[in-house]
Amino acid sequence: MEFIRVVAPDRQFAGNALEWALDREIELARMAVQVSKDRIKEFEDKYGRSLRSALVRRGKVDELDLAEWEGEVEALDRLKRKVAALKDIRIWNE
Repeated sequence: MEFIRVVAPDRQFAGNALEWALDREIELARMAVQVSKDRIKEFEDKYGRSLRSALVRRGKVDELDLAEWEGEVEALDRLKRKVAALKDIRIWNE
């Protein structure tokens, strides 16, 4: 576990501000996860299959859609890791 030190004139205010900012960042990342999931679902509904199946049948999927779809799947994975990492952050304000 890594530690950082924050210097502030008002410890309580700084701790509360950091907790609020962290909570807000988690909420924004969760919202981004949902947007990404919805976008992936749009592709799945449009082509009636998962990305893996679409990759196997490349000729039946628009190449630009396929590239965007792949990018969205990669973005979702990164966003999920970001949410998990943010949720692991702890702020001690003693």
